Amino acid sequence: MFRLASKDPTKYERQCDRWEKIRQKGKTRFLLLRGVLGYGGFMYLFMVCARVFVSHERLAWPYMLISCGWFVAGYFWGIWIWRWYDDEFHGAENRSASILPR
Repeated sequence: MFRLASKDPTKYERQCDRWEKIRQKGKTRFLLLRGVLGYGGFMYLFMVCARVFVSHERLAWPYMLISCGWFVAGYFWGIWIWRWYDDEFHGAENRSASILPR
């Protein structure tokens, strides 16, 4: 996605604005779109396609059900990324507030 610790002030401001827009749309939306569908869906499709095209094996229902665990993994990945970026954002907010004159 992006990293908030940029040395370029204009890029830094754009990154903070971008995170704020994502944050305003909500955590649930972020988890579903970026976590469950983005990471989990991608990994599910990747693993299923790898099994079919690389191994040339037919997919069995148990394998497909087990592979659905990627959607659960995507949910937890989304939580982790949300917390990471939120901490970065609030840390950046506090750092910028501390250098401003009072």
